[in-house]
Amino acid sequence: FVKIEFLDKNLTFRIVCLLPSSFSQVFTGCGDGLARAYDAKSATLKRFYQGHEGAINCLTVVDDKLYTGSSDGTMRVWDAKDIR
Repeated sequence: FVKIEFLDKNLTFRIVCLLPSSFSQVFTGCGDGLARAYDAKSATLKRFYQGHEGAINCLTVVDDKLYTGSSDGTMRVWDAKDIR
């Protein structure tokens, strides 16, 4: 979890869940309703996924798709391929 602090020292939201993926990305689900994709080696933010109105409580990646579940009662499916 020390690595999470390194990812973004200016966090004003709580990281609720963390998912290292098999394709050199780390995904976070956060209390601000955003999911974020970081490069696992450089720890740079590569992409964020906006659409939930509540905290993201769970996430997983299957076949280049990121699935997020939120306290707003919704599940969303995002394209997680071609993150560079």
